[in-house]
Amino acid sequence: MKKLFTLTMLLLSTIFWAEEKVSAQTKNGQISGFVADAQQKLLDYATVTLLKAKDSTLIKGALTDDKGRYQFTNVAAGSYLISASVINYKKVFSKPFTISENNAVFTIEKLVLTAATQQLKGVSIVAQKPLIEHQIDKTVLNVANSVLAAGNSALEILQKAPGVTLDKDDNISLKGKQGVTVMIDGKLTYLSSAQLATLLRSTDGNSIQSIEIITNPSAKYDAAGNSGIINIKMKKNRASGTNGSLILAGGYGAYPRTSESLTLNHKEGKFNFFGSYNHGNRQQRNDLN
Repeated sequence: MKKLFTLTMLLLSTIFWAEEKVSAQTKNGQISGFVADAQQKLLDYATVTLLKAKDSTLIKGALTDDKGRYQFTNVAAGSYLISASVINYKKVFSKPFTISENNAVFTIEKLVLTAATQQLKGVSIVAQKPLIEHQIDKTVLNVANSVLAAGNSALEILQKAPGVTLDKDDNISLKGKQGVTVMIDGKLTYLSSAQLATLLRSTDGNSIQSIEIITNPSAKYDAAGNSGIINIKMKKNRASGTNGSLILAGGYGAYPRTSESLTLNHKEGKFNFFGSYNHGNRQQRNDLN
């Protein structure tokens, strides 16, 4: 009996070790490269996106630095491609590549952008904001009318924003710093991390106008802390009436997980009334050594 117990414990330990090893290896990929123009001048603040090779699903966005370099870290194993774009240049795509345990660090061949030619005669040009826009004091993710808006919650969109990462408990970090202040329309939320995650998980991406990412807050944000600020700007609700959403979600990891959320919004003239209810069951397993 003692031998059987020892053998069982050994097998369980091996299984847990294997799970931890696989988990650690699934998100250790690193991708980097440079963006330049046709004259080989390196371009700063170019919008770079990491896409799934299979269906071009957006995984993460970034901007090139002042040396034209970009980098993606903590990338899960899989097949991807990179796109790069700058206003007045044609968007360019890399060749598909694969991140795996044996090929976790990948350098992309330099992406070269060519100037876009515009035919103005008899053509109406509609200006469209870039997905990622760099301003003097912040980076703006223009969510409205983008591929991000449909089918994604605010929390899922944040995961794709430049410099933003979420841990397994959905705690938000900005460039590796925790304690990020999240605002909605410039107002503090005063919610715990768990409450904020639930709220963002139940917020439809189609209701978001843009997300402002401020990594170095100015003096006017002193009260909000210095770990960075994320300001979610919602679309203006100009139509009177009532609308809402009901979201039911579930999943299975070590334990079953469920979440339910209900939001209602009513606008009458100048007044806007909003309410929400959220509930989640997210059990976690803690291994004792």
